[in-house]
Amino acid sequence: MSSICSQINELSSDCSINFVEGLSLSAEACNDWDSLTQGIVDKLTNCNVAKERKKHTQLVFYEILLLLSDHNVARPLDVEKACRLIQKVYSVEGTKTARIFTALVNSFPEKSERLLALIRSLKMMDEEFCTHIADDKLLEKTGKFSVKQRALFKKSLLDSRYIIQKYNLLSEHPVAFSELLTLLLIAYNDPTNVERASMYWQETQCIIGKYALDPLRALDVILVVSSHHITENYAFLIRFLQVSSYWPAVKADCQSAEGLSKGGNIIAAQILTMHLNEAAVGVKFYDMTCVLIKAGLVSFLSIFDNLGPDDDTIQQFADCFYADLEADSMKGSTNPLALAAALTDDPEEDGGLLPKDQAKPSSSEQEPSQEDLEAEKEREKKQILEGGKMMLLHRLLAHGSITPFLYAFQNYSRFLLVSDLTSQLYLRLFEFSINPLYKTTVLREPTTKDPPKGLIRNHNAVPPLHGHTNSTFYYQESLDDVPTVATIEQLFESCHQWLTIMGPQLALNVCVVAKLCRIGLKDIESNENKAATLEAWLNFTRKFLLPAFPLLYDNVIVLNEAYELLRCFGFERRYFLYNELCSKLSQDNIFVKVGWNKSARDAKTELKSLSIDNVNKKGKNFAKLVSRNPLSALEPVMNQLENYDKLSDLVVETSLYFSPFAYDVLQYHILLRLTSGRQSLQESGVHVTMWVQRIAVFVASLAKHSPKMDIGNIVRFVIKKLHGNDMIAVTVIRELISRVCGVKAMNDLSPKQLLMLHSGRPLQEAARTVIRDTRDDNQTAALKLLNIFIEQNALSEVIILLDHMKSAMMRHDSHYKVLSSRIDEIGLLLWSFIDMSKYFLGPKKFTDNIVPFDQLVSKYALSVEWAFFIWREYYDNCANEKSKLKEEFDAAIDNAKLIPDEFKGEYRELFANFWKLSLYDVCFRKELYDEEKSFLQRSLAVTKSISKKREISKQLESIMASRIAHQRAHTKCQDLIRGCSLNMDHLKATGMVKSFLQYCVLPRALFSPADALYVVDFIWETFHFAGALRVFEELVSARLLVSLLFSSTSSEASNLGLFFTTYLEKLEELRKADELSNENLRRLFKIQSLIAEDVINLIMEKNYMSIRNGIEFMKYLSTVFPVVEFDILQMIQAMENLIAIDKREDILLPSNALVGHLKARLKNALALDVFYKMSPEDQVDFRFGEKELIMKHHKALLKEGEEKRLRLNSEREAEERQSTEELKNQTGEERNVTSSPYTRFGRLPPLPMYEILNEMRDVIKCLEANRSEYLNRHVRNKALLTELREIERDTVQKPKEYKDRLAEVLEAYFTKLVTSPNHEKFQQRLNGIIVACKSVTNPYGAEKIQKGRSLTQAIAYDDEPIPIASRVPTNRSTESRTTKGSFEDSKRTSRYSGAKGTEQDKDLHNKAANFEKRPVFRNDKDQNEAERSVNKGRSTGTSEIKIPKGPSLGAENRLAKAGSRYVRKPVTTSNATANEFSKKEYSPIPRGPARSSSNIRTKAVSESRFGDMSTNKTKISERSRTASARPSSTKRLREEPADTFPSKRNKPESSTIRPRYASRERGDRERPASRQESSYGGRYENKPRGDSRPENITANLPSGPKVQTGRPQRGGNNSQGQKPSSTPQSSRYQK
Repeated sequence: MSSICSQINELSSDCSINFVEGLSLSAEACNDWDSLTQGIVDKLTNCNVAKERKKHTQLVFYEILLLLSDHNVARPLDVEKACRLIQKVYSVEGTKTARIFTALVNSFPEKSERLLALIRSLKMMDEEFCTHIADDKLLEKTGKFSVKQRALFKKSLLDSRYIIQKYNLLSEHPVAFSELLTLLLIAYNDPTNVERASMYWQETQCIIGKYALDPLRALDVILVVSSHHITENYAFLIRFLQVSSYWPAVKADCQSAEGLSKGGNIIAAQILTMHLNEAAVGVKFYDMTCVLIKAGLVSFLSIFDNLGPDDDTIQQFADCFYADLEADSMKGSTNPLALAAALTDDPEEDGGLLPKDQAKPSSSEQEPSQEDLEAEKEREKKQILEGGKMMLLHRLLAHGSITPFLYAFQNYSRFLLVSDLTSQLYLRLFEFSINPLYKTTVLREPTTKDPPKGLIRNHNAVPPLHGHTNSTFYYQESLDDVPTVATIEQLFESCHQWLTIMGPQLALNVCVVAKLCRIGLKDIESNENKAATLEAWLNFTRKFLLPAFPLLYDNVIVLNEAYELLRCFGFERRYFLYNELCSKLSQDNIFVKVGWNKSARDAKTELKSLSIDNVNKKGKNFAKLVSRNPLSALEPVMNQLENYDKLSDLVVETSLYFSPFAYDVLQYHILLRLTSGRQSLQESGVHVTMWVQRIAVFVASLAKHSPKMDIGNIVRFVIKKLHGNDMIAVTVIRELISRVCGVKAMNDLSPKQLLMLHSGRPLQEAARTVIRDTRDDNQTAALKLLNIFIEQNALSEVIILLDHMKSAMMRHDSHYKVLSSRIDEIGLLLWSFIDMSKYFLGPKKFTDNIVPFDQLVSKYALSVEWAFFIWREYYDNCANEKSKLKEEFDAAIDNAKLIPDEFKGEYRELFANFWKLSLYDVCFRKELYDEEKSFLQRSLAVTKSISKKREISKQLESIMASRIAHQRAHTKCQDLIRGCSLNMDHLKATGMVKSFLQYCVLPRALFSPADALYVVDFIWETFHFAGALRVFEELVSARLLVSLLFSSTSSEASNLGLFFTTYLEKLEELRKADELSNENLRRLFKIQSLIAEDVINLIMEKNYMSIRNGIEFMKYLSTVFPVVEFDILQMIQAMENLIAIDKREDILLPSNALVGHLKARLKNALALDVFYKMSPEDQVDFRFGEKELIMKHHKALLKEGEEKRLRLNSEREAEERQSTEELKNQTGEERNVTSSPYTRFGRLPPLPMYEILNEMRDVIKCLEANRSEYLNRHVRNKALLTELREIERDTVQKPKEYKDRLAEVLEAYFTKLVTSPNHEKFQQRLNGIIVACKSVTNPYGAEKIQKGRSLTQAIAYDDEPIPIASRVPTNRSTESRTTKGSFEDSKRTSRYSGAKGTEQDKDLHNKAANFEKRPVFRNDKDQNEAERSVNKGRSTGTSEIKIPKGPSLGAENRLAKAGSRYVRKPVTTSNATANEFSKKEYSPIPRGPARSSSNIRTKAVSESRFGDMSTNKTKISERSRTASARPSSTKRLREEPADTFPSKRNKPESSTIRPRYASRERGDRERPASRQESSYGGRYENKPRGDSRPENITANLPSGPKVQTGRPQRGGNNSQGQKPSSTPQSSRYQK
């Protein structure tokens, strides 16, 4: 032991010897000891950290002890200097200096003489030396104590220091504590207790001293009692403590961040913390603590740091809370299965046993239930949120202390935002700070106002929202320390200081949001919407107000006030804010995300419950949900609107209750959908997609039924879209015109309706009622819509853009059908828009907002037809009122420079009058007025109501007045036309007839149906019969019909058909009345022959446009034309050839209808020699003999077909009678065997009806997708699947038979499954299967491009291969061009197909055998010579008939054409020059200004579709000459109704007994090998293998438009090379 001590002493000696320089008492510093002493004292005084002061004091004392050591001989320290330094430090630090020095002395090993002298001189530390120095000998050496004295001192310390003499527990001295309580109660009930606080403290001191009470316990009692009286006596408590000894020497400061931990009474803080950490503490005790913190008795951190919960608990609670928020925000947007955890295996199920430590607990040790866990969780949550740190901060905010909250928010921001009360109390202080500015800016009231008196004090700091209250917060000084703002600049600065930490929680105080919005609105108004002010408030709104919108779902009024501020920014900036909130803020902030998704979820749920029946009850609730948070709630609504049609009406009806903010957001969401960049056109390119159509309908419904809805921005967007030729704009404008204004387009109207619409106003109203034009009922909505266009100065702009868009379509590289449909759609829309504007605005307002006539044509390049259509009615109606209008109109026409050079001079009036007059002027039908008058008179006779009779009488007067006015206008027009004194012979001589046709007749006849009627009436009124016949003859002889119809749209073809129909009607009336001479009849016969030949040429053309427009043209013309039987039969033959070859639905359906009309005309048809008396020369010219021969051939075919039909009917009847007799002769067992359900499909288990219907539904979906090879996934019957495979193998080259047999077997199978086949839903599903079978293809056939996938065929509109027409060989006489056996009987033998079987199949089989017996030729030349030799022997004529020969029929299309016993006898023409019809294939007539494709219309003639033509060359418009590659396009699948086919229980007619399925009788026979179809090479190259015709035979086909060569391929998607699909195509002729 001694060795260790010696080593330690040596080390200590070495350290003491080596000590040269100290840290504080260096050699230099010791030179000036007074300065050194003062520096040490100042350093201790300025140091605020207790640990640093203690450390510095220890270092100084340690250096002093080292310098006093005996080993320090280099720098010995004077004892007196050291004593003075220690005394200075003691005066600053107090008694703790003595304890530090004593501790160093005890730990210092060396006790030198100088140290002993220092201890003797420190008299003020004697008590600490005697108490704490452990070495008694040291005390004896320094003369402090002897050994006996020290013993007595320690004994005295025992009583004074270690034995408690004062009473601490209430039970130890109840009398004393009772007196103290009584004194406190008396004091708190004393009204003058604040003034007498010193007296009460003296009494308290007396009680404490008298009974020797513990002062700390007395303070505890004072605080507990005071907490119950803090509401009314908090001022007395503060004054009482201030005069007491408990008040600290250094007052705590809670207003600055530096003073939160300084000062205060630490003992009082510990007492308060002890009570606050108890389980149940009232709010009054927290309030008393806050009052004491604000008063300065205790510091904030001395209490806050010692309150629970700890930081780990707070972090865990916050994480759990935000996780729950995230989960709540994802409700309804995530798949529950995707979020589910994987299932764990049960050990017991695996056969294993649980270990002992994991054994299941007994019933007494079971885990708590879920309810108990939830209750425990709620208790913990309540304890955290309503106590401890959270409660203290809440009460400090209630008392107006902001600095402690901001200090705590730095560390506990996530935790403090958990409670909504935190934000409410914080925003209460902010509201007080902005109240002065709000009063001066908005309320215009003084800022200082006396507070109300007589209010009840309470501890609720959050004021209620329902208005005034009779209570107030007890602490009146709570808002004294809150700074206020008085200017807008201070407001912006204050908001950045206060509201940045709140974010969207600003919505928790709606008063603050409302006041900020009102202040902003008033500031903008006062600054007159200056750009700087708007920019400042826009940034303010974006940062502070916008994030709070999703959390304002319970305060729609405040949200509307915020919208009033947003309206000042303009829709572009406003929509920018909407987009930021939708795309960014709603996903970044969890509170915004929760409110956002909650609103969307509630709106979606409410929307699902809406229906037509409950919309009146639930509509307001839905509108309320939408108005709470429109940006979020309308998003799922728009998604549903894009997918469901009927939902639009429900949303529109509920929109009547939307808020203004919801209307604006709804417009934003609509524009967001329209600008989404999705595909707006279907793959076919003809129609827009359904989402565009549904949104357009929704917009139109809103504009009509929601008066508060503003669609101005949508209209502005639509106009911008028109500049880009977008079809979305066309769709929206079309729906607005149709649904809002009720204006119907003038297409597909009868001539009578057209005449009524262009008569007096009563007849117009009657006609609109018939065509369901409801414009008269939509006056208000239409005017509102038009005013939107007028406000944007867009009335003329829309008209010009639509016309230019129509012209631009001609240059698009698309299919002709697509272009035609779009041009017609735009044209009808433009007509409806102009008609709507003229009708609702009136002449004055319309002309004020439209561009003048001359500028429309010359400056904006508007088409002449549209320019006259816009201004014609105005000048016509106002001509009587203003005599100068006629001159103004003529001057405008001259300024426009639209009169061609040919009409300048004497023919100017002809051109001007033709375009200025209307159908109202040239046509007056008195019988229309008389008919309407008679109807009203009959109604008047029946009506008994006096008011109704008075109304009808007024209508009668109106009709009479309109008839008189119309007759006057017509008479005036006649006088005007007679004044021109035009002579047809003179026109013919000068060549003006061609110019008249080019510039007047054709452009206006193609413009509209009414203009087509006008042209006819104008010609007849101007030139009378002779001139009209000459004009018509000139038009037809020009042979423009083929080219004209090829380059026309569908509507133009209809208008042209109406023009020809009306013209021919007038001529036919004269012919039937025997008012025409034989020469005129000859001319008329020639005209009709030319028309018939042109129509046949069109039908036999290869391109889609010629065929489609030719059929459309004949749809009108078939009512009066053809008249001659030969023309009818030739047209029927051409149509049937087309039907047999063309597989496009939009061609087949109207073709079949046209064939029916033509066959109906056969009853009243005229023979060739009956129409007029032909001379021998005419018979030669018109080839009378050849036509007679052809007539006999047709009649023989008709007779043959009738005989075949009767024979087939008789055979069917015989078969049915035989089967009926066999069934009667069967025994009962045979019947059971025959009727057993196991004969065909095996045993069929009984299934419930719902399972059968579900299986049928799956089969329908599979068939509609053309996936018949996947039927085995839905049908499990092996016998049925086997039969399906057999059908697929047997009908590889027989698509029609495959469809029939597939439909038959599926119907038979499902019929056997059910016991009640008459079930309604079963019948619907069965019809659906039958309809779906018509659109499937054999998966093993050549037409299937890729197995398992159904490819939609591109639109085969153009580029078909060049037709190959040749003479029919003699040995193929059985294959006649006549498709049916009888024209009168067109019924189908099967419910699934239109082809007839039985005998026709037999004939086909026999004919195949005959073809096999024919000689084999070495080459085509030998075969051709042999055929010519056979034909020569059987020919009876000497000339060939120049009639377009149709192509041969495909193998599957010749079923109804075989078996003829008559032979087609081809002839050759011996005198080709005798046929004058063939000479005028083209006409040199120049074309008129129908359309101009240039941007500036300077020369209407050069760029017109009817421009100049040289001899034998026809110029076609740019639209028809397009030779560039065009992308392939597809059609939509035809949606046939379920009742397309007749019921299978309908009895057949007596004349025709049809089998149930056409394929049963031929299903067992295979098709001959010689009947295989050739590869698809075009519509006219589908020849049978038995056809040995040479390929080099020239075809006498009409030349038609110069588009014989196919366009270059692009990507392999040309219509020529693509294989056809049997998918049914949609057609507008489908019923």
